[in-house]
Amino acid sequence: VAFIEREKADPFFLYLAYNAVHAPAQAPKDDIARFQKKFPNITKKRAVLMAMLHHLDLGVGSVTTKLKKEGLWENTLLVFLTDNGGAKAMDANNGKLKGFKGSLSEGGIRTPWIMSWPARFEGARVIDTPDVSLDILPTALDATGAKAPEGTRFDGKSLLPLLTGKASTHHETLFWHSGESKGEWAVRQDRWKAHGLKKRVALYDLSSDPTETNDLSGSKPDIARKLTELQATWHQSVQASANGG
Repeated sequence: VAFIEREKADPFFLYLAYNAVHAPAQAPKDDIARFQKKFPNITKKRAVLMAMLHHLDLGVGSVTTKLKKEGLWENTLLVFLTDNGGAKAMDANNGKLKGFKGSLSEGGIRTPWIMSWPARFEGARVIDTPDVSLDILPTALDATGAKAPEGTRFDGKSLLPLLTGKASTHHETLFWHSGESKGEWAVRQDRWKAHGLKKRVALYDLSSDPTETNDLSGSKPDIARKLTELQATWHQSVQASANGG
C-alpha cells in the first residue's frame, strides 16, 4: 500500500509474493481459535492454514482498496494466483481434485487464478481455456506495449486476445515435468491429459473426469501414445535447470 502511495502518479509494476500460505505455519492465536470454533471438526493444522489464508485475504483487500481509493483500479491489470495446489502437510483441501502440492495430478497444478482490468475486459466471468503462469510476462508486455529484446522466446503467450474475446483458444499443448530424480510428467492437450510416472502412463478426459478417476489409456491407446511422444520430444528440447534438477 505504501508502494502504491509513492508510485501512484506514474505507471508502476508491483510483484507481491506472499509468504502465506506456506511453512512455517503461523497465525495469531485468536484467529486460529476462531476457525476452530467455527469448524469444530477440522484439525489444528487446517485451522492454522485457514487463519493464514484469512490474513492473505486481508492483505490483498488492502491493496485493491488502495487502488480504488486512488482511482487506479479501472486501468490496473491485476493478476492473482497461487503457484501450486494445497499442501497435504498443512491439511489443505483441494476439493474433488486428485493430489496435492508437488504432484502433477490436477490437485497439484490446477490453481486459483483471477485477473482484473475493467478498462480493457469484462469481469465476472469464468474462462475454462487452460493457461499457465508463464503467460503472465508476455501478457504484461502486451498490455503495456513494451517489446522484448530481439530473439527472445517465451514459453507463455499473451492472454489479452483470450480475455478480450479476440481468441477462443490459447495453448495447443501444455507440459509439466518434476525433474529427473522423480521422473513424473504430464501433458495437457484440449480435454486430454496424459500423466506419467516412471514407466506407467495414465490418460484422462478432463472435460468429463476432472477428478482423474478413470484411466482411459487402455481404451484410447493411440491418444496416450501421441501425448507420450509429444512429452518425449518436448523433454529433449528443454535445457537442464540451473540448479541441476
